[in-house]
Order: sequence, then structure tokens, then C-alpha cells
Amino acid sequence: MKQLFSFPFDNIVAEEYSVSIILPEGVTDIKYDLPFDVDDVTVDKYYSFLDYWGRSRITFTKKNVIGKHNLPITVQQFYTFFIFIVII
Repeated sequence: MKQLFSFPFDNIVAEEYSVSIILPEGVTDIKYDLPFDVDDVTVDKYYSFLDYWGRSRITFTKKNVIGKHNLPITVQQFYTFFIFIVII
């Protein structure tokens, strides 16, 4: 999955900018690739309506973001087949 990191405006500076990506329930082995360094990466659980185990949420935070940071983030994940059997 590819997602752009920031906003498409060249002449605006964000003092602190965060992007959260919520992945489907049952995802494991999350890998990500960023075209630049970020200040903080957090992986936690996000619970929504009818979620049993919770969804993985990955949050990237960077300070002083400008338009040149509007590059794609690549996130790869793996689905565990056992989880689909338990749900059914």
C-alpha cells in the first residue's frame, strides 16, 4: 500500500505533522519504507465497531514538514490465515 505523507502545498510549513494508517484486523508482520527520516513511529491497536482483536495503527510523526515531504510511504503487511478460520 502506498500513501502520500503530507499535504500538496509547497509554501506552508507544519510545525508537527502526523499521519496515521489503520490496517485491517488480523494483520501481522508490518513493514514500512519511508523516503526520509521521521521523528517518531508508533504502532498500536485501534478498536472500531465490531473489532475483536483490534486493528493495527501505525503513526508517523515529523516536525517542520514542507511540501517536499509529500512523498509516498510504502506499507507492507501479512495476513494470518489462522485468524480468518477463527472468525468464520
